[in-house]
Amino acid sequence: MDRARGQGVTEYLIIVVLVGIALITAVGIFGTRVDRTYKDSTEAVAGRVQVHTNP
Repeated sequence: MDRARGQGVTEYLIIVVLVGIALITAVGIFGTRVDRTYKDSTEAVAGRVQVHTNP
C-alpha cells in the first residue's frame, strides 16, 4: 500500500512541475505583449495615443 501511495505522490509532483514550467513559458512568451497592450491602453486613456501594430 505504501508503494502505491508513494507512486501517486510522485506522479502528482511531476504534474505540478510540468504545469509550473508551462506557466513560466507562457508568461515569458505573452508577458511582453500583454505589457505593451496595457501600456497602450493607459496612454490612450491619458490622451497620448501611440499604437504598436507590429507584435
